[in-house]
Amino acid sequence: VRVPWNEPGIVGKVLDGGAWGIICPMVNNAAEAKALADACMYPPLGKRSNGPIRAAMYGEASNYQKTANDEILVIPMIETQAGIDNIDEILSVPGIDMVQFGASDFSMSIGKTGQYGHPDVRAAGVDPVAHYLQSGWREGRKPAPWFDTAFYLAGNEDVQRRLAALLAKA
Repeated sequence: VRVPWNEPGIVGKVLDGGAWGIICPMVNNAAEAKALADACMYPPLGKRSNGPIRAAMYGEASNYQKTANDEILVIPMIETQAGIDNIDEILSVPGIDMVQFGASDFSMSIGKTGQYGHPDVRAAGVDPVAHYLQSGWREGRKPAPWFDTAFYLAGNEDVQRRLAALLAKA
């Protein structure tokens, strides 16, 4: 589920309602990525509050809390030059599984609204993200491009497996 902003109350409510992952806009640095991961993960890995709405579907609240940190996908959106510049540190935050490049907001941020193929948009945003995708970014990371203007940089093989399972449920 794409939340409107990096706000723990909204993130927790969406996860408690049954989302298997969070896509969050405008994450520009490691501190913002950490705040997102903290909002998605239960202690000791994060600061997520326990709202057992979803857990109740499984009968016993404790089962969900035991597995949620391993199942929830945490996906910050990279939509500004600051996000591009800090992509390595964002992806290094524990709990961040992948990133999404948001070409629409990125193109607006550099004054080229909707011009995804414009040389400035490509040079400043699309090409650096594509470079990560093509190079595999670093060992253990695999490229996962979907849609024409949204690129995802997926995490390790476990993340790939979880993502495939979630897409199969859709």
